[in-house]
Amino acid sequence: MREFDGGATRDCEGDKLDFEGFLSPYALKRFAEYMHLHRSTARGVRDSDNWQSGMPLEVYIKSAWRHFFAWWEGHRRGVVGGKDVPLREVEDALCGLLFNTFGYLHQLGKGVGVDGRDLPVYGLPAEGRVEGEGAREGRGKVGAVGPRDRDYIGPGSDAHKG
Repeated sequence: MREFDGGATRDCEGDKLDFEGFLSPYALKRFAEYMHLHRSTARGVRDSDNWQSGMPLEVYIKSAWRHFFAWWEGHRRGVVGGKDVPLREVEDALCGLLFNTFGYLHQLGKGVGVDGRDLPVYGLPAEGRVEGEGAREGRGKVGAVGPRDRDYIGPGSDAHKG
């Protein structure tokens, strides 16, 4: 238990996730700028959370490799020394790689595996999981059934509709 000069008390932080320490405000802002820039398409502007609707893992991995290659090529061509490759080009490659890793990880967390096969959701074995009506059909879509999805508010959830 921690006690502060004013008398307030809080439990210890040792077992809590430290988002403030783990994440970089610069990197997150740069990623948000990248995502915002790529929302516009020939068909209009995508919702910012459109990616959470899901894509096959194969799409994420192929795109991730292209972005990784662009990052690696920029590194090899001397971006660290400031030669030849604009910093923005390398940052874009890193943001694209981050997008694909987030998307892939999000799909895994929803229980979607390679070729759309079901995976254990959030560490629960598939055979021991209790699923609601139509849960298997919802797998891979926003609002899919899983222990953490019960509190999800966003496209596809009842809370988002009204």
